Amino acid sequence: MRVDEIDFYNRLLNYRDILYLCHRNADPDAVSSAFALSEAIGGTVGLVDGCNRVASLLIEKLDIEVVESPNFDEYEFILVVDTSTISQLNGLKLMKYGVIDHHATTALTENAEFYLHKHASSTAEIVFSVLKCMEAPVMPRVALGLLTGIVTDTGHFKHANSETFSCVSEIIKLSGVDYAEVIDLMASTPQDISIRIAMLKAAARADTERTGDWLISTSYVSSFGGSAASMLINIGADVSFVGTS
Repeated sequence: MRVDEIDFYNRLLNYRDILYLCHRNADPDAVSSAFALSEAIGGTVGLVDGCNRVASLLIEKLDIEVVESPNFDEYEFILVVDTSTISQLNGLKLMKYGVIDHHATTALTENAEFYLHKHASSTAEIVFSVLKCMEAPVMPRVALGLLTGIVTDTGHFKHANSETFSCVSEIIKLSGVDYAEVIDLMASTPQDISIRIAMLKAAARADTERTGDWLISTSYVSSFGGSAASMLINIGADVSFVGTS
């Protein structure tokens, strides 16, 4: 059953032990959304199979309590956060669950008890709208998490829209968080040496052609192709293609 924000949180209030479940290699959008809901409604943040570097740093900086590979039997209800397919949960079998997600399509809603699904730039934006409907205070820790989730999921606002910026502005106003804190947090994320080597190799191997006013760069690496393609765009290419082997 599809629900709106008010029905969503009212239904969650019927449960005592809620697990807010994040997809494997959870990103800041998933972790911050789960954390915000757990702070407002109560419950536990669960990681199916770890998280990425920025999310890991977010958990450390905000002192978020998480449960790795949680036992579903210990919880009355599971809310799947920012997840569109069962494969992102490593194929784990879900019994009684709900969904909150922003992806264009999500297969998990079919068997959910209820779900809140909106086309937004991030799940964090949807969660913030839930907090507003609840009239819940947006504490600095929650705000910092949500802002980090929004920034990372929109590619530092490359894929943002007017609603995204309105949401960010409102979070900052309500919480008093300085946006510089978000930038500082992400800047302090350590880069694995293997990623750094891949980026340098991609740049060294790059072949760039000019077509009219467009610069098109191609390169290849053994791994981290997506990151390498983004890096080439960031340093000047209009279009980039990076192959992996």
